Amino acid sequence: MGLRLRQLQVVHRHGDRTPLINIFKGSANARAEEEEVLLWGRQLPAVTELAQLRSKFSVHQGGETQTSFQQRPFGYLTRRGIEQMTKRDQPQLSPPVRVLPPEKDIINTYSIFPEIMQMKADLEKDNAEFAAREYEMAPIKQELMRLFPAVDSGQVPFTWLTAADYFVCRRSHQVPYIPGTEVHGNATERHLGFRFHQMQKALWDHSESKEIVIYSGHDVSLLSVLRTMDAEIANEISFWPDYSSALALELLEDENGKFFVRARLNGEVLAMGEDPDVLYSADRFRDMVSDHIGGLAD
Repeated sequence: MGLRLRQLQVVHRHGDRTPLINIFKGSANARAEEEEVLLWGRQLPAVTELAQLRSKFSVHQGGETQTSFQQRPFGYLTRRGIEQMTKRDQPQLSPPVRVLPPEKDIINTYSIFPEIMQMKADLEKDNAEFAAREYEMAPIKQELMRLFPAVDSGQVPFTWLTAADYFVCRRSHQVPYIPGTEVHGNATERHLGFRFHQMQKALWDHSESKEIVIYSGHDVSLLSVLRTMDAEIANEISFWPDYSSALALELLEDENGKFFVRARLNGEVLAMGEDPDVLYSADRFRDMVSDHIGGLAD
């Protein structure tokens, strides 16, 4: 069967980056805070490397230049991260690169839409299984809050995402953990995985449940899309998309004018649902997604 590619959509995770926060911020040991800045600053590309990238790819801003939400060197792509992204996407890249204007490219969702926090709190309160899990994790949460200087000093609020970010970044760069925290890494990351399984289960079990639209450009958004598609690879709770992962959704047309959808993760064709077929009719794919997210699929 001859197929022609008619449309391609890509959900892409960025490459390796530094932690979002200085975990030693507000520490009584000022030297530790300074050393953390130096440690992650060494992971960033040099000025000459950035200049070389800018000379290769012309970036067209959709609006006025916006000040970064992050404080250098935290929350920036590392030299390794840039290399991962350029290697992954080299076949598709061609200048110029166009970016959304700042008002349409919201990186700090909670500060722009604080009502989302209340929605999350309501969902957590209404879910007995989730509340039980949070109760079980409370001792680990208290211990991490005590051991993370930035949290203990009141400089940064505790979130499980912040905790996971700490473990993932340090493990990725083989940076020593704060003594006492290393034993909680696996439990923290499993807890985040549990949250996504809970979201998926809620969609399956309750057709009248509240609807949430999640906008992001990170591993969590990629994971959400994979699970909404019933991608077989995402059924394992320990699965997590690698840095610079790219999910490609291909809309294909055969010689009879019939449309199909095929999905690839980092070039590998994905099986979806319980069917081993890798080509789905466009209607079938739409119905599968619609079963999970209801009217939003329209």
